[in-house]
Amino acid sequence: MPVSANKSPFNLGLRPFNRDQVQDWAKRQGQDWSGEDAQQLTGFVNRNTYLVRVAVYHIGRGDVTLEQVLHNSPIWVGIYGDRLQRQLWNLQHQPELLAAFVGVLKSSTPVELDVVEAFKLESMGLVNLQGNLAMVSCDLFRQNLGDFSSS
Repeated sequence: MPVSANKSPFNLGLRPFNRDQVQDWAKRQGQDWSGEDAQQLTGFVNRNTYLVRVAVYHIGRGDVTLEQVLHNSPIWVGIYGDRLQRQLWNLQHQPELLAAFVGVLKSSTPVELDVVEAFKLESMGLVNLQGNLAMVSCDLFRQNLGDFSSS
């Protein structure tokens, strides 16, 4: 059965990591992280289990440093490049979702969305919802998909 482009297969059934779990995961991968290191990563990716694992894996391999992950994750390259490009493709092929997401990106306060658009954006992992009010789910998406707010 094909996976819907509107749902992230990386978030299904997984609870977000907390700081201690990230620190433990890094330790299992041979990294000696402080609580602050773990907190920085959890904040950057909003505790997303898949995104945390990708970062810890690549840091453990020596591909990148935590600092590079937090500040240099351009959309077309880097450890999250495929994920960001997939999100961009999904948004570009659904203009109503792109418009809704741009509205969320432009706002510093939660934005009320149509129920269907809110559900789709949440399913894609791009927003967090409180009812129909949406905020960008993490700094990774805000930094890299934020260019759309100026278009």
